[in-house]
Amino acid sequence: MISDAARVDLLQSVPLFAGVGEDALADVAHLLREREFGPGDRLWHEGDQADGMALIAAGRVSIALRQADDHSCKTIAMGAGETIGEIALFEGGPRSATPTQPSPPPCCGSAGRTSAR
Repeated sequence: MISDAARVDLLQSVPLFAGVGEDALADVAHLLREREFGPGDRLWHEGDQADGMALIAAGRVSIALRQADDHSCKTIAMGAGETIGEIALFEGGPRSATPTQPSPPPCCGSAGRTSAR
């Protein structure tokens, strides 16, 4: 389990939270929930309604992005200290991609819609 102090340290390393004071980060840290994913597990599916975002604490996550031709996908990898799902969360739209856990499981913190605003 990640301590609150370690969560604040992780949040301080994330560009999305740049310039946010330590007290506010401590409040956000309390909202994070650790989740573990096994190889091949999907965090959510493209088209799902956004109800949170994920902060990758360790490991890697592959993101499958559907291309304009609708028949192919581009895959990108993201790692520790990166956030995923924040755009759909903040804009209130559906998920635009499907993140999958390809390697040993990371812990991801997820904040719900109401707590992320």
